[in-house]
Amino acid sequence: VCAALLGDGKEIHAAAMLLADAVSWCDKNVKCKGFSAEKMKESMDMLWIRFVDNERVTYDGNWISYTKIPKSAAHTPYTYHPGYLGDGKTIHEAFMTIENAKTYCDVNTKCAGFTVDKEVPESAMELFVRFKSNPQVAYDPGFSSYVKDNVKSEL
Repeated sequence: VCAALLGDGKEIHAAAMLLADAVSWCDKNVKCKGFSAEKMKESMDMLWIRFVDNERVTYDGNWISYTKIPKSAAHTPYTYHPGYLGDGKTIHEAFMTIENAKTYCDVNTKCAGFTVDKEVPESAMELFVRFKSNPQVAYDPGFSSYVKDNVKSEL
């Protein structure tokens, strides 16, 4: 769950529910890629949840969003690089942990790797991740990139 809005995509369901119930509903529904809700005032608040069929997020401090992470058995090996993946098509952008980013990239054959901002507050549980189709890294000490080892060996 992150501070963002899932603004793209078709609404597949909307309802008032607790955040935990919304995560459960989305995880069980094949068409659901994620959901957005206005930021809650208290952790037990019922929220109006909008479920969508597209996982593209836009940062917005007034909203919280959840994007479904595909299930994968074991991670593909990745190599860390200081810099960013600038070339190629942006496949997806979302807020998530590094482990969830690896899982997402593993199950997407077009994904060569991903980039995160290196300067992240300690309190941040999730990072803004940009997934790319090209493994070429441009050196920049402000970014960290992870490239699939099997993609590098094919270059």
